[in-house]
Amino acid sequence: MRATVILLIVANIGCLLWFGWWAPPAKPERPTAGGDLSPIVGRDPADSRCFVLQPPPSLSQGRALAQRLAARAESVDWQPPQTQKEYWVHLPPLDDLADARRAVRALREAGFDNAALATGRGWTNVAVVGVFQQRAQAVDRRDTVRDSGFAARISSRQREVRPGRLTLRAAEPGTAPEGHQWVQRDCAR
Repeated sequence: MRATVILLIVANIGCLLWFGWWAPPAKPERPTAGGDLSPIVGRDPADSRCFVLQPPPSLSQGRALAQRLAARAESVDWQPPQTQKEYWVHLPPLDDLADARRAVRALREAGFDNAALATGRGWTNVAVVGVFQQRAQAVDRRDTVRDSGFAARISSRQREVRPGRLTLRAAEPGTAPEGHQWVQRDCAR
């Protein structure tokens, strides 16, 4: 029994070393005069490649990964996703889809040709009359819709206009988080 346990432990350590999941700590080397960083990193900079994590990570996941990877990579660049606030002019949510379709038809008959049915992203059975970048424009549209006899509202939502980007410069990127993969790219970009 004891021999089996020892054999399993040795096999596990062998697998960890073989797949590169664990490496014994390297001795720190002193930098040479002139500021050459290759002795610090422990390899020739020409061996380094750039990798981008695909699909882009979420804000919290990107931050955490960047902090973890900073210790073992030449450079880590985390650019968080950019969002933009939008103002949606809409009617209150209705009980069923048929009522929502009737509301969209009534809005179009009243002259609001851009009225549409919104579903997904938290919307259910909602007739939307417009999406605006400026709150003042949304207020103007809401007031116009109200003047036509509809109970219009304004809701603000964040829309992602550019996903986050995690770029790593290293000889090997290591294992990507579940659901993601490292894609090699040109370091000049």
